Amino acid sequence: MKNLYLPTLSNKQAEWFETDGIKNGWNFVKAGNRDESFIQAQKFANQGYFVVSVYKNANPKRAGHIAVVVLK
Repeated sequence: MKNLYLPTLSNKQAEWFETDGIKNGWNFVKAGNRDESFIQAQKFANQGYFVVSVYKNANPKRAGHIAVVVLK
């Protein structure tokens, strides 16, 4: 695996996933709505995939959030 640099602030990390993350093999889980996306992400985690949940705050002065989705 390549050495990867991830910015330290969650909004910057969200931007990284949207750009360089895609270039480095990360995929988005998107469904019809937010709840369905959460359910789909949990299904992938339950299948053994490493899943990262990313929230980019629309207000650049406020923090977003990054979390790892674990096996349920």
